[in-house]
Amino acid sequence: MEKWKCQLIRKKFHYSMRRVDVETGFRIKNSHIPQALYKYRTFDTKHTDALAKGELWWVAPELFNDPYDSFATFDTDRFLVEDMSIDEALTQVEALKQASEAEESFVPKKIDRPIQHRAWVDKIHTELFNDERLEVRNALLRSISAFREQMNEEMVRSLSRQSREGLSVLSLCENPTSALMWSHYSDNHKGFCIAYDFSALSPKDLRRRLCFPVFYRKKLVDITRYMARGDLQDFNNYFGTYLCLLKSNEWKYEREWRIVYPLGPSEATRPLEMPKPSAIILGAHVEPANQAWMTSFCAEREIALRQVIQRHDQFRFEIGEVGEVRPEPFVGSKRS
Repeated sequence: MEKWKCQLIRKKFHYSMRRVDVETGFRIKNSHIPQALYKYRTFDTKHTDALAKGELWWVAPELFNDPYDSFATFDTDRFLVEDMSIDEALTQVEALKQASEAEESFVPKKIDRPIQHRAWVDKIHTELFNDERLEVRNALLRSISAFREQMNEEMVRSLSRQSREGLSVLSLCENPTSALMWSHYSDNHKGFCIAYDFSALSPKDLRRRLCFPVFYRKKLVDITRYMARGDLQDFNNYFGTYLCLLKSNEWKYEREWRIVYPLGPSEATRPLEMPKPSAIILGAHVEPANQAWMTSFCAEREIALRQVIQRHDQFRFEIGEVGEVRPEPFVGSKRS
């Protein structure tokens, strides 16, 4: 990962809110945001209608096509829990069981006597093994083991739900000549790509201020330090945004930037007004009827129209004039 992205994470998304420097984080990001960002589209009616309205749509993270998108891992043994007695633990087990059966979220009480989960389990085990009643000891051990398993599963479900709930994401790309992006998101090079001039947006414009690079990682990010904080005042409120920027290295070719905003669950999928496109780029294999429609559309709105040009001397696309064709390369003299 580039050095500036590591600096951005430390300043904006540090696990301790006391070490967060929001404005420095924004300055780091703003100095690296591309002059233009792009949205790959098809000539599907919903895409052309949105273009005509000057809109793009927010998407709820749970609708992403990658199951590991906005996904992280954590170690519950390092979480702070209440230093409960055996009887209190059994009461919690029963409450958790009832919540699970009712398909309701289990909300633990506020922690007054914090202890790391692993240390608490070891303590309880020691107390149980000192109990001479073998039958009671084994029954309690089974209950504690079941409690740990249920608690861990509930934490995973709860974190996944809470981290995504209410957040909305709008995906953009910094590369308008990616063969894979044209193939995957623009109908196999038959669609179009919208260019937006982000350098023309004020740093205070939310579309620029809330736009961040995706962080591509080789391994799942361990977020235990975020979730194990005993002091809620020290919890980083930008944690949800950070999760929405995590993706596997396998998606690195997308060179994605995301506008992330907490719109709320009921508004998670809705349109966002975008600035006037600085240009629209047609795919290399655009169909004549669609090319004619876009030519008229851009002429009426005074938007520059370009097209992806396929080079014949290397695996590379360029942006050129509509209909421009690169000449075939000279490959040698003819034999008589």
